Amino acid sequence: MVDAIAPRPPPALLRRYRLALATQIALIGLIDLGAYTGHIPTQIYWLPYYDTVMHFLLVGVFGGLLDGALAHRAIVRVPFVPRVGPGIAMVLAGTEEYLQRLSPRRSSNWSDLAANFTGILVCSWLLKRVTMAHLTRLEAKARPA
Repeated sequence: MVDAIAPRPPPALLRRYRLALATQIALIGLIDLGAYTGHIPTQIYWLPYYDTVMHFLLVGVFGGLLDGALAHRAIVRVPFVPRVGPGIAMVLAGTEEYLQRLSPRRSSNWSDLAANFTGILVCSWLLKRVTMAHLTRLEAKARPA
């Protein structure tokens, strides 16, 4: 039976999560570097809310992959409590959003922080479902016919 609170990904899936997390960290690092140096615009007028959508996607995928890379480790074994990966991602996202106040080229606002947190929760939930589906398939293959 698959553990619904903290499913443990098999080693092959864990390696994929960790490789994807490393790629996501590199991507976010490059985008942050471009934003802080002024190479990425703060607004695109013909594409409304692109900044908020990018916060949701980039930080959300980071949080989901961090959760998968840390094997969906639970802080406490209670449903609906964020796990270790999303918790760390939320702290990092909140810190980075606050540090944007110190840069003349970046803007910090509550909607970006809300998009970060929502993206982290949605993507970590989605990746947990992917892990559970993968484990269920592996269990079904292992059962004798």
